Formats: sequence, structure tokens, C-alpha cells
Amino acid sequence: MKLLQDYILITKEQDFATSSGLIIDENEVDLIQGRVTLVGEDVKKIKVGDKVFFSRYAINELEATPEKLYILKEDDVIGIL
Repeated sequence: MKLLQDYILITKEQDFATSSGLIIDENEVDLIQGRVTLVGEDVKKIKVGDKVFFSRYAINELEATPEKLYILKEDDVIGIL
């Protein structure tokens, strides 16, 4: 797969959980954490392997894969860990 422009492909890294261990559905939180798997040719600040946070409202989810994969624009990333 090759991404164009400033798009990035992110693999969901972990589920959100409370301190008591309850897993919270990603639809109940505004931020999702993942690892960058692939970057487009115009991406400047983010590289493959970075762990990032992004809004669940900015994603396009790839449905045909066993793991959660998201495509979004570089500007939609809120932070890099």
C-alpha cells in the first residue's frame, strides 16, 4: 500500500481502561492512541513507528482487516509520545 499526500496509516495500539481495569469502548473517549505504520510522501513531522494520539472524529477506519487500522491526515494528529 502507498499513501498519497499527507495521509498516515495508524494501527490501534491499546484499549483505554480505567484504573480498576474496566475497558472503555473507543466510542466513549475522544482520543485514540496508535502507532504510525505508513506515511504519505508529504508528511513532514511524523515518522513510521511514532506513537500518536488523535481524535476519533478525524479517522477513516479500514474495515477489512483483523486489526484496527485508521487513515487520517497529518494535521489531525494531536500529539506524539
